[in-house]
Amino acid sequence: MGLYFDASKLGSPTDAYVAWIDIMGTQSVMSTSVDTASNFIFKFHEAIASQNMTNVELLPVLDGVYATTLSLQPILDLIRDAFWSLMDLFVNEPKLEHRFAFRAALAYGPIYFGKNVSSQASRNLSALSAYKSSLLVGIPIIQAYLSERKAPPFGVYVHESARAFAPAGVTPLHFRWWKWYSQQSMAQNGPVSIPTARITKEVDKYFDSAKKFSLMTEYEIDRIDVHRKMASAFFSL
Repeated sequence: MGLYFDASKLGSPTDAYVAWIDIMGTQSVMSTSVDTASNFIFKFHEAIASQNMTNVELLPVLDGVYATTLSLQPILDLIRDAFWSLMDLFVNEPKLEHRFAFRAALAYGPIYFGKNVSSQASRNLSALSAYKSSLLVGIPIIQAYLSERKAPPFGVYVHESARAFAPAGVTPLHFRWWKWYSQQSMAQNGPVSIPTARITKEVDKYFDSAKKFSLMTEYEIDRIDVHRKMASAFFSL
């Protein structure tokens, strides 16, 4: 039997939250140093995967990860705790060139989960349990991925889908940027508490260093200035 798939056999999609979380500037870093990029990527994924997650599915993709949940709080908890862990790593890394920026975007809407693909939809794919479970299809995936560029460095952008809609009995998020740093960390490797003033100080050092080495990294000066302003505004909320 050749390749075959019948989308009409997928059934109804499931309303879910989708977050795209990733490292900023990985392509540039990887073209400069694969070792440095590897350190960034694997530390990032350790921070995500080591959290105590309930009802959260992760789909890692190189320098980022899609996270999906059916309810709001679990995905907010994941982002909060992962970001606290990443920020702890960031501010305590003495070498500025070993620091990396991260950000995320969150969307909400109907999703088809690959794990639900039946033999009626695809006999071949239905038998590949691990592979099909790594697949997602739905508009919120694109919304989360494309709107991530609107997130400030170290911040979270909330797509209008997650500001307009929510599961029954849940109030949608109200603002474009979600202040993860205003909530106490419950990270798996221990609670993290870093004063906002220290975060902004270390973030400024990071962008100063980015300017210094912009010709080598091809991180354009005007983008550095925009990202610095966005980060400053985010941590001033």
